[in-house]
Amino acid sequence: MPYRLLLYIVEVWREILGDIPIEEQKRKDFKLPVVIPIVLYNGVNRWTASLNFKEIVDSYQLFGENLIDFRYILIDVNRI
Repeated sequence: MPYRLLLYIVEVWREILGDIPIEEQKRKDFKLPVVIPIVLYNGVNRWTASLNFKEIVDSYQLFGENLIDFRYILIDVNRI
């Protein structure tokens, strides 16, 4: 799931960049919008996937802050 969320986040940004003129994208103050990843889970079993992206990367501990990372919000409706 963390990998799929990364792809979704990048796709949202690609869509946004496709709608913004290049001149605006090149401005020094241009920033991409925040994307907050949220997973709504309604399965019977407990959620076991890692909530942090970096934890699915081999030897992530070796790279410290130099590795892409994000944490997603999990809403487990059967446990609420």
